[in-house]
Amino acid sequence: MITAKPIVRGGNFNAVAAGSRLLWSRHQIVMMLRRYVREDRPVSVHYDHQDKVIVTRALSVDDDLDRVYFEYGDHKTGNTDLLRSKEVRFAIEDGSSNAQFSSPRIRDVLLDGQPVFQIPVPDRIVQSDRRSHQRIKVPEISAPVVRINLPDGRRAEGRLSDMSAGGIGVIGLAVDLKVEAG
Repeated sequence: MITAKPIVRGGNFNAVAAGSRLLWSRHQIVMMLRRYVREDRPVSVHYDHQDKVIVTRALSVDDDLDRVYFEYGDHKTGNTDLLRSKEVRFAIEDGSSNAQFSSPRIRDVLLDGQPVFQIPVPDRIVQSDRRSHQRIKVPEISAPVVRINLPDGRRAEGRLSDMSAGGIGVIGLAVDLKVEAG
């Protein structure tokens, strides 16, 4: 595994920089895709030079036949345009990270009698962190109370939910409380 950050130009992964991970192990890629199938995660499919997108879900991964299947999008014209596209980019949010991969070809096939999209198993996946700093969850049972004295004399109170080098997350603060970075 290499630590890298994707730079996407025209749908292709042309370069990588620090901050993300490039997965190229077939086993890791197949296991990750199968987890997305199990978790029923939404998948954004970008096409036509990233100008258009449909949202779909991964249905199945067949490692032996080198195939990944995705459900059709909601709009027939979007599905047709996607099938005509020369390159498509897939993006999946995975908790605090994003996974991206591209495919030079996408086909429509039948899976269990239903029309679906099919691509080859990607040869690499770029997984990038959505945040600059890793967030650490604080166990709810031991979360300390955070008290903030406001300039107008009021006091806001909540429980610490997570923290990172970039800040903290607090649950239970007043809805009208305005918090500024800094």
